[in-house]
Amino acid sequence: MAMLETKVSGDIGRSCMSAALVGALVFAGLLVASSLQLATSTGKIVGKLGPLQLFEITKTSLQGGGYSGSLHIFTRGMTIYLLCTLLLAVSLIMYRQTRRG
Repeated sequence: MAMLETKVSGDIGRSCMSAALVGALVFAGLLVASSLQLATSTGKIVGKLGPLQLFEITKTSLQGGGYSGSLHIFTRGMTIYLLCTLLLAVSLIMYRQTRRG
């Protein structure tokens, strides 16, 4: 019985890690893609995933030369994004549990 519990715990752990990895990779990809749009210019870019606004990247030129940049994370958008990632993890756990039988 302990062997079965260990396997279930392992499946739950792998499902959580898989969902977290997918969520982190999508966010990192969106962040890099958005910042590359400002590589040769100045301005403001909002990182969106559909209608969900996650962050804002701003790049301005300084008077003495060079650039200043900032990253603002939108709390509401990130909260919804993290909840969707959590929903993905729960769905993956439920799928693996029902598939096992």
